Amino acid sequence: MPKLTQSIVLSTMVLLLVNACSPSKNETVNKKIYQVQTYTVNTQTVPLELSLNGKVRAFAKADVRPQVSGIITKRVFHEGQSVVKGEPLYQIDDTKYQAQYDLAKASLQKSSTVRQEAYKKLLRYQELRRKNSISIQEYDDVNLSYQSALSDEQIAKSNLTTAKNELDYTKVFAPISGIVGKSSVTAGSLVTANQSEVLTTIIDLSKVYVDVQQSASSYREIKQKIINGHLDNASSKKVQLFFDDGSSYPILGNLSLSEIQVDEDSGSVTLRAIFDNPDNLLLPGMSVSTKLIGALENNVMLIPSSALQSLANGKSYVFIVGKDNILTRQEVSVGNITKDGWVINSGLKTGDVIVSSLVGTLKSGDKVKIVNGADK
Repeated sequence: MPKLTQSIVLSTMVLLLVNACSPSKNETVNKKIYQVQTYTVNTQTVPLELSLNGKVRAFAKADVRPQVSGIITKRVFHEGQSVVKGEPLYQIDDTKYQAQYDLAKASLQKSSTVRQEAYKKLLRYQELRRKNSISIQEYDDVNLSYQSALSDEQIAKSNLTTAKNELDYTKVFAPISGIVGKSSVTAGSLVTANQSEVLTTIIDLSKVYVDVQQSASSYREIKQKIINGHLDNASSKKVQLFFDDGSSYPILGNLSLSEIQVDEDSGSVTLRAIFDNPDNLLLPGMSVSTKLIGALENNVMLIPSSALQSLANGKSYVFIVGKDNILTRQEVSVGNITKDGWVINSGLKTGDVIVSSLVGTLKSGDKVKIVNGADK
C-alpha cells in the first residue's frame, strides 16, 4: 500500500476513535449537575382547613295565617319593620266574635245560677232523706238534676273559653320576633281560618343557619381520623364564613354536630353551623363558603408548594434525592393545601429528601448538588 494511502487510513481511524470517545452535545447536557434546594419530609401537626360551600337558612321563620274567618279591618305594621313576639299585626272584624263571647258569658252565668239552685235543693233533700221524709226515687231525681246542672255549667265554661279564644284571634299577633315581610292582604280582604295563603312571614335574623354539603367519604375520613387520634377535634366547632367576593364575615360561627344528616339520594352529609347576625348581613338563600377552623391534624406530611409538580391528567409528583444525589420521580397523592404547603396523603415516608426548587426543569436520573446545606 502506498505510504500516502496508509497515512490517510491511519488519520481516519484516529479521528473516528477520538469522536467515539468524545461525549455528544446531548450527552453533555444530560450530565449537567443542577444546584437545588431540598426539603426533608417529616410529620407535623397542622391546622385542618376544610372548605365547603353552603347556603344561609333562616334561624326561625313563621308564616302568619288567620285562625278565624272574617274581614281584615286594618293592618298595624309596616312591611320590613322589626316586630316583637306578641305584637299585633292585623285586626279582623270582631263584631260576630264579640257577640258570641257575650252570649257564651251570659249562658255561663245562667248555668251557674241553675247549678247553684240545684245544689241547694240537693242539700235539703239530703236532710229529708236522712229523716226518711222522702223516697229514694225523689232523692235520686234531685241528685240527677244537680249533676245535669253541673255538666251544663262545665259546657258553658268551655263555650266561653272557645268564644274568648276566637275573639282574641281576631287580633293577629306576631308569633316570633323578627323582620316582618310583605303583606298579602289589605284592609277589606276576606280571610278564612287556617287558609293556605299566608298573610305575611316573619324571619328571625338575629341568628342564621348555614348548611354546607360534604361528601360522605370525606366525612367518614375525618371521623376516622378523630377515632384514630390523628385529629384533635376539641376546638373544631368554629366555622369561618366567606362571601362570594372572597371577603370574610367578621363573626365566627359554631358547628352544630348534632344536626348532621345524610342525603340518601346524593350520599352527601349536611353540616349545620349557627352564626350570630346582629347587622342582618346574612340573608336566607345567600350562597357562601365556609372553612372549618381550629381542628389540629397530627402526623401530617406537609411539603412546600415549590416541591410539587402537577400533570395535565391530575396526577402529581416530586423528585426524591437518592444515592449519589441521583433523582427519582415519585408520584404522590395530594390532600389539602395550607398556607405552609401541600398535605401529602401517600407516596412519601419520613426522612425522604425531596427537591424544593427547579422541579419543573428536572427529570428522573438527573444528578443534583444540594446548596445552602439547609432545608427550606
